Amino acid sequence: MASSLRDDRRLTSHRIQSLSSADRLADLFAYLRYPADARLEMTPDALQLPRQLKDVTRRVERLTSVDAGALGVYLFELTSVTVAHTRALARAFRNRAGNFLLVLTDDYERIDFVLLEREVPGLTEGAIARRGVIVRPRVLSVDRRDPDPVALRVLRRFTFTEYDVDDRHDPYAQWEKLRSAYTIAEWAEPLFNNRALFSDYYLNERLPEHPAWKAEERNWAFRAVRKTFAGARQRFAGEDGATIQRELIHPLLKTLGFRVHTSPALKPDDKGQGLGQASSRTPSPPREEAGDQGLEQARSRAPSFPREEARGQGLEQTRSRTPSPLRGEGRGEGGVE
Repeated sequence: MASSLRDDRRLTSHRIQSLSSADRLADLFAYLRYPADARLEMTPDALQLPRQLKDVTRRVERLTSVDAGALGVYLFELTSVTVAHTRALARAFRNRAGNFLLVLTDDYERIDFVLLEREVPGLTEGAIARRGVIVRPRVLSVDRRDPDPVALRVLRRFTFTEYDVDDRHDPYAQWEKLRSAYTIAEWAEPLFNNRALFSDYYLNERLPEHPAWKAEERNWAFRAVRKTFAGARQRFAGEDGATIQRELIHPLLKTLGFRVHTSPALKPDDKGQGLGQASSRTPSPPREEAGDQGLEQARSRAPSFPREEARGQGLEQTRSRTPSPLRGEGRGEGGVE
């Protein structure tokens, strides 16, 4: 399988701004490598939706499906997208087989991508919980005309990149990837991913005030690193360590402002070891004979201990001068304070 199929597709604001119809949404998922031949128009009755949802559903369509419904993406055009309608759809899909991503909209100005995550209650107080499977809708709302950087980052993670050993779509691994994408959406900032640490204020408020932030060429290092890494996997696969050092590691370090010291030359057969192989070459220890001689010299210079008899006498004298521990009969009268 081509390694490019393991990489996320590039998404631009222009592509998201074009999502003005069901056809454009279907094109988006086809671009993200989901099967394009599983699109199917449906009806609320076919999905057995409750009355409250039938009355507000103008259109429903399956945009794509993977592995006979193991992972399905459904579009709902509603009269209005509300929290109540989102929760009602989650309940309607709760007992259906498979994993689901819903796309909800009323006018294609705001588009909600809703991941239906199931939770199975565990045991409570030694008894089986009476409640059934719980479905938690995780919502990513996207302003079609002005998608923010976080939305673009998360939607890019929707790219289908998970395949089994036979190079077939793996819907379950892809589902886990979608879950991780929504985790990013919950705590990501526009320019970085962070878990609400104290540095958020500095990165969001103080850093943009620094003169370097407003410099015209502030992103040159990032662009240089990205250019160096582009295609590095294919280019350096099977190359010897010296080549990886010279053509990949050293240019990266210089771009980041480090001064590179040339390490000892690597052997041509050091495949794929790179800088780690070079840095792991430490000076070899002295030979065993030299180590023995040094140890003997150290012993000869060290002060000799008294003979066993003298050491024993010194130990007895030390014991005689050491106060004896508190005797048992004195413990009941107060002991040591």
